[in-house]
Amino acid sequence: MALADIRESVEKFLLALQSAFQARAMYGEAHKLTKEALGEAHSMMQGAVLSRPDVTLGVVGEMLIFDKQPLHRLARTAALLTGLLIDGKIEKVSFLKAATRDELGAFLALVEARRKLDANAAAAIDTSGLRNIVIEGLGIDESRDGRKADRETNPCAAYYTEGVDVLGDIAQSIGDKRAIDADKANAFINKILGRLLENKSPLLIAASLKKHDEYSFVHSLNVAVISLAQAQGLGMSAPLVAEIGMAGFLHDSGKLALAGQVLRKKEKLSEDEFAKVKSHPLDGAKLLMLTPGIHPLIAVAAFEHHVRYDKKGYPTKVFGGDLNLGSMIVAIADVYDALRSVRSYKEGMTPEKVYEEMHKMSGTHFHPDLLEAFFSSVGVFPPGTMVELDDGHVGIVIAENDAEIRQPIVEVWYAKGGAKERQPYVVDLAEKGPGGSYRHTVLTSMLPTEVYEIPAKYRVD
Repeated sequence: MALADIRESVEKFLLALQSAFQARAMYGEAHKLTKEALGEAHSMMQGAVLSRPDVTLGVVGEMLIFDKQPLHRLARTAALLTGLLIDGKIEKVSFLKAATRDELGAFLALVEARRKLDANAAAAIDTSGLRNIVIEGLGIDESRDGRKADRETNPCAAYYTEGVDVLGDIAQSIGDKRAIDADKANAFINKILGRLLENKSPLLIAASLKKHDEYSFVHSLNVAVISLAQAQGLGMSAPLVAEIGMAGFLHDSGKLALAGQVLRKKEKLSEDEFAKVKSHPLDGAKLLMLTPGIHPLIAVAAFEHHVRYDKKGYPTKVFGGDLNLGSMIVAIADVYDALRSVRSYKEGMTPEKVYEEMHKMSGTHFHPDLLEAFFSSVGVFPPGTMVELDDGHVGIVIAENDAEIRQPIVEVWYAKGGAKERQPYVVDLAEKGPGGSYRHTVLTSMLPTEVYEIPAKYRVD
């Protein structure tokens, strides 16, 4: 069976399963219509598993995932089922080929009990009987508020707290002339990499929304995340991806010993101050070369990240040929995050302006092919960007489309005029209508306001 046919059969099964739940809620478990709907869902499930041992679904954001791909067509039509799984904290469920109609009924009973947040009812259901339906992420909270707590914060917020602490310790070590704890930094980057390999969108959303300036520890953490995403998108091995992430994390090590008032100074720097700032790539490279446990690539990237693709930057590269690939990746991440950061003298640029400005620097500051690959990886409107669509609706970009960098996947939260949607839904802007044109496009990116707030589950501040 072709992959497209499998996806279609899975979608039919999920819609039938949702209909069975609706029938159960309206008529009760024993009603004839409920049994018929459940039989239809079981029949559709059998069709979906004809050529595979199971149907495994995940939930990411407000989207159902099958075979690592979002089921975009179900964003609206299966919103009820998706919401039930989210409310029940069911992150992943596998329907094995041998699952019976009774097991599907027991699964719906479990979902219903968890929807009502009735811990006793949920506990009373014999989940051991679901031998052919495997559920992950199951857990009962003690209160309704507790149920929603993990949905109302970005799961990657904790990484930013930890990352800032790690960089703070590194800065303290540099100030005290002590060795950097490379093991601690490496462990942190590998933790970030593990999350990114599962799903990069939450990290990129956090990188977009975390408030910072271009000289803060958050900037270094963002450069690490963006560098990791680039390296992964280029198909590099996991160990090399980790080293490039570490290079992004420590690219500004030479600045950590500089006084903040110098870095954030609005007035023109004195000659001495300017010389100190301009020497930070060399200072950082020397420091990292002397640090046990640091791969040479990381020191090279610290030295080269301002050299530029045309080698007209600084420091002057007096040996070797082309720039290191890791250095060029980190340079793109560094400038990208700096341009969208708040500065002492102006606000950060909008994503579309950043895209425009960086393309002006293609071939001079950046390797042209790497720059194109980068925007294929994050899009013009990266995850975490609030956007207004051409129909006036407003939402948050939750994922990019590699082949359509201006047509991301958007979770719509606000109707035209600012009224909050009763049920947020996902729109894939790459979808085209019968005439071949896009059904919807991004009109503009926008900053959050009192009317258009960032949804709580995405916030990191």
